[in-house]
Amino acid sequence: MAAILQEDQMTVESKMEAAGLKMGGRYQPEDCRSPHKVAIVVPVRDRKDHLTVFLRYMHPFLQRKQLDYVIIVVEQSDGLPFNRGMLMNVGFKEAQLFNETFDCFILHDVDMLPEHDGNPYTCPEVGKPRQMAFALDYFKNYSSVGEGFFGAVTAISADDFGRINGMANSFW
Repeated sequence: MAAILQEDQMTVESKMEAAGLKMGGRYQPEDCRSPHKVAIVVPVRDRKDHLTVFLRYMHPFLQRKQLDYVIIVVEQSDGLPFNRGMLMNVGFKEAQLFNETFDCFILHDVDMLPEHDGNPYTCPEVGKPRQMAFALDYFKNYSSVGEGFFGAVTAISADDFGRINGMANSFW
């Protein structure tokens, strides 16, 4: 994390632009057609260092997969408790402003990073949302998230997200 935080901002922006990243966190591969259009929604509040690391890590990771994606960062700025559900809903609405249709949404905590390029950042089947964080490396123990856990990093089809009317705004 320290090495990423020390990277020069202009150098990073130059690398991302050369890799095809567009303003607003949008990327489309030039050499192929991605099977999915993915919107990655990242809710944050007071996590500048985590967000810097997340963006500098995830863009190259997703570009290596030749994924057609956008990363939408949704920030809560009031003094209320963190409302993750509402922020996910705002991210869903923001994705609709792109005037294109996204096949699915990956709802992603800012402090979660995939450790292997084999991790699929593709869309799940309609009706089958996917829990993508199955073991967490808190305190270097890689403990299982446990049965019934549905958070940290999840993929859901756009149809399913709309069908359930988004996340509960009471999820603080």
